[in-house]
Amino acid sequence: MASVRSIAVAAAGVAGAIGLWIASAPEPAPPAELSSEATALVGELDSQLREIGAGLHSRAATLADLPALRRLVVTDAATALDQRPDELTFKLQPGETFELAQIEGGKANSLLRLPAATQPSQLVLQPGRHLVVADGGVVIAEVAEVMPTQDEARLRGALLVSHRVDLAPMARRLDELGVPSVLVVGDTTVPLATRAPSADARVVELPVPAAPQATKVVAQVSAAAEPGRSMPLLIAAALVLALGLAAAAPMWKQKPAPAVAPTGPHEPLALAATTLAAAVPTPPMAPRASTGHPVVPTGPTGSMGAVGAVAAPGGQLGRYGLVRLLGSGGMADVYLARAMGEAGFEKAVALKVLHANLARRSDAVAYFLDEARLASHLIHPNVVQILDLGKAGDDYFIAMELIDGTDLEKVLVHTRAAGRQVPVPIALAILRKMCDGLHAAHTAVAADGQPLALVHRDVKSGNVLLSRNGVVKIGDFGIVKANQQLHVTAVGQASGTPATMAPEQRTGGPIDRRADVYSTGAVAYELLAGVEVNLDLVLLLPRGVEGWPHLPPPSQLRADLPPELDAIVLRALSFDPTHRYPSCEVFEQEIDRVAVSRGLVASDKDIARWLAGELAQIPGMSVGRAGTSGGAVA
Repeated sequence: MASVRSIAVAAAGVAGAIGLWIASAPEPAPPAELSSEATALVGELDSQLREIGAGLHSRAATLADLPALRRLVVTDAATALDQRPDELTFKLQPGETFELAQIEGGKANSLLRLPAATQPSQLVLQPGRHLVVADGGVVIAEVAEVMPTQDEARLRGALLVSHRVDLAPMARRLDELGVPSVLVVGDTTVPLATRAPSADARVVELPVPAAPQATKVVAQVSAAAEPGRSMPLLIAAALVLALGLAAAAPMWKQKPAPAVAPTGPHEPLALAATTLAAAVPTPPMAPRASTGHPVVPTGPTGSMGAVGAVAAPGGQLGRYGLVRLLGSGGMADVYLARAMGEAGFEKAVALKVLHANLARRSDAVAYFLDEARLASHLIHPNVVQILDLGKAGDDYFIAMELIDGTDLEKVLVHTRAAGRQVPVPIALAILRKMCDGLHAAHTAVAADGQPLALVHRDVKSGNVLLSRNGVVKIGDFGIVKANQQLHVTAVGQASGTPATMAPEQRTGGPIDRRADVYSTGAVAYELLAGVEVNLDLVLLLPRGVEGWPHLPPPSQLRADLPPELDAIVLRALSFDPTHRYPSCEVFEQEIDRVAVSRGLVASDKDIARWLAGELAQIPGMSVGRAGTSGGAVA
């Protein structure tokens, strides 16, 4: 009898104790998460690396084809160092480093480095993109092969173009947010925010997919408070204890049971212990990363939680099959895709897919939706057509018409490098068609007939698409300004390309269609004068507004230009918007007047013939090549 009572009381006690343990035990630690602002900073870094990398890839390919560099790779360092700047036919861009090397027998012989103090790099032996840690910072480098002009079987050349990534703004903001963190590139770390972590900090890892090497941001986040269980659970635990005691009470009144041979001296208690152990979960132990710090798993993607499948060639987004990547920019990747329809219908399109990290940011999605919604109102031969807007899983995409050709910037880079000029009739025809497309955008109306008051805000040669049949189209309305857009740029915030940006736009002031007139004037100067310009307000303002834009008249740089064009181009580039042409339509009329009076008119067929000749001299362009800005070039 005593033993039965003992067992009953013990069982009740164990049940009650376990109930109280469950009720009072701390909650499992919640997953560590970065604030949305800190996560957005990592997304911005990913976009920055993607954009710089795409630019370096294009830059390296262009330089690798320069005749001057192809000749140098079969000479020696003394000859290379003796080259005058004008003989190299290119200039170093701000923040850029350059190295030309001769490769022989698996070894690199450095011939030329710019700036001269730059140290030789063994990366020239490894074509492709690299992310390296140097001098406490991060550098992106692109290595391209240089084919010698002479038939030297034992020699080949390589060039390296690199750009340092400015991590200071991101580090400063993470410090302000109180998020200690480092950037991990392969096996090397770069400090970002240096604030000391709290004693209970947990580690969160966020990958940086755009980096060519395995790269991630490792941040330490203070753990949330871990309170005990709620009062209802405490009450439930007390009930468990009471019920256990109630179940044991009748046994005290019962007569002794007949003796039964036990199967083992401790089996009943052993069975109870096993059952209870199975019912009470063991507090989870957090897995550990290679750093030795505890890491809380947050989903199949590591730090960001579950997201949709990453778009990649061979994949499918809605009814679009992805064929190959055409280009990549700061907000989106552009793919050659096939639209699938009934009865085997297929149509080639350019599919612009918002970067996955930006798809979680409402402001970036708003920008993306603005571009599709507003550009869908533009039905004009000189504007890239929007065909579809959709979402598949977590991926946002825009389907656009595919342009078989290239962008104007790529052509201008190669013509300048080769010492050629764009024929005046061709240049004037391109400008007229640009103006026509922009005027259509500026005068577009919504479905209710209300003016949209669109302003492109990023008119530049990279956003002018040239098709092989001679058609000129304006593309990339990604940062368009309108009076009906979902996302409104705050006053004081400038968006666009500084080199071709109107002064009032550069300072974040109010703008209208005359800002696009200014940017078109910048493209006009490059087309007609045959030189690259940088009209960034920050660079030119120290020289004063008088004499703006501080450029010689185009006809002084090119003898076959009609002098009347000087006043037309320079008026479009006036510092004061009120001194410019009031619209692209008026600008086009002035260009047309000179073209007709001087017999400098060119048709689409003329543009097509000229473009075919240029593409034939650009490596890889004879069968089509992607442009990275307009997003609709194949």
